[in-house]
Amino acid sequence: MHGGDPEIIDEYQMDQEMDNLRDHAKTLGLMKIGVHGCLPETTYYYRIYAEAGGETASWPAGDPLSVTTTRENSFVSDSKQLLLTLYNDEGTLNAAGWMLTASSSETLFPVSAFVGDGAGANQAYLNLSQLFGADGLNWSPTGTKEILLEIKGSESGPIAHTVELDFSDYFYVSTVYPIEINVDGPQDSDGDGLSNSLENSWCTDPHDADSDDDGIPDGIEDANHNGVVDEGETDPCNADTDGDGIQDGTELGITEPVADPDGEGPLLGTDTAVFIPDADPNTTTYPLNADSDGDGAWDGAEDANHNGMVDSGETDPNDASSYPAALIHLKRGFNLIAIPADVTNQPDLKDWLSVLGDSSEIEKVMVYDEANSRFVTLIPGDSSNPSFELQGGEGLVIYATGEKQVGFMSVDCSSLDLESGFNLIGIACPTEGYRAFDLLSNLGSENVSSIQRYSTEKGAFETAGFGLDGQLVGVDFPIVAGEGYFIYRK
Repeated sequence: MHGGDPEIIDEYQMDQEMDNLRDHAKTLGLMKIGVHGCLPETTYYYRIYAEAGGETASWPAGDPLSVTTTRENSFVSDSKQLLLTLYNDEGTLNAAGWMLTASSSETLFPVSAFVGDGAGANQAYLNLSQLFGADGLNWSPTGTKEILLEIKGSESGPIAHTVELDFSDYFYVSTVYPIEINVDGPQDSDGDGLSNSLENSWCTDPHDADSDDDGIPDGIEDANHNGVVDEGETDPCNADTDGDGIQDGTELGITEPVADPDGEGPLLGTDTAVFIPDADPNTTTYPLNADSDGDGAWDGAEDANHNGMVDSGETDPNDASSYPAALIHLKRGFNLIAIPADVTNQPDLKDWLSVLGDSSEIEKVMVYDEANSRFVTLIPGDSSNPSFELQGGEGLVIYATGEKQVGFMSVDCSSLDLESGFNLIGIACPTEGYRAFDLLSNLGSENVSSIQRYSTEKGAFETAGFGLDGQLVGVDFPIVAGEGYFIYRK
């Protein structure tokens, strides 16, 4: 600490005041540790120890953390100090022991100070000349820069406040800028354009500028800041508003994540492990329409890797004449499908699970093992899944958690290989207009008795077959590549 309240001149009272500040900060879970005598551009490893009541605690429990010091201090021509004064609507604020930090998107880490240390009640000084840039030297900006101020200690959580300051490369005597902040005023801790109070009552996170990690700030998605997904807005709580498989930010040509407002502090930006930047921002699709070109194939079924670029082997989601060779359209719940592609080079069904969907999209996949007359079940993401060698043309039962499409750029036109009794198969290359009655007629009443499909639109099975008189009866449904069918052979 710097010495507590500067108006106290008695040494004993000054020590008492600093002890009081430390106690306030500890109560709030805040702490600063100063280390002196370090060499520049050197990595140091550390672990923090604390003793109380005869017991010792340490952090972290595992390997020690590391920090690399910056280069030696350099001259800052336009040095600025901020005198921050906090207040509330009732004039009763006691912010002793709160911590204030200042940083910029161009600095390595923030500078900090405790409220009441070296300043008056509810005040703190922050020296911006102690900020360091990416080059490891003292930050020496020019022009107008945005400074992020963060207040820690309030019961409502971190409070963010931004100010703009003009910097010059001319020499100036250090200037003090007084800034007053009402901690009861509308706060936007993460700087995304939505107030904390709104975000606390909604699905977004007041400490995460991009709650769904699609590369778009929450306040841009909720453009009118009313906490409702209105017409024309994307959903800040759903990275894929139209459900086509491509993130909203990727569809809009976003290539960079929303920056973390405070580095390693409690505020968050886009999670880069989730965000998929647009690999071709010159072409975009519409995040509120799953089928941008209106050809029946969702954008995510055409852009199979969901990266925003028409890669080799993909069709163009902006060109209705560019269409997958086959589509699988899954609905929530029970589905009968078949993989229409050639499985020769990828015969294990386990290897197709990632194509069909991950564990958030697919509950389980079932395939009929004819050799053992039983179903085999695989679950996406389960390392204990059994292997099952596909021969080509097998039908699958899929339980999906939601609606999605999977596109296939080529199909394998293999012939039907039916066993006596129950068969679950797909037909990869039906001719245009081919229907259930056509298939039964081609197979013959002496060979098969019926064919069934599951209609996801109706939520029921549809059956076509031969009556006792040998005439075709039932529902003459279309035969579609990518669907699965139950066929009963005599």
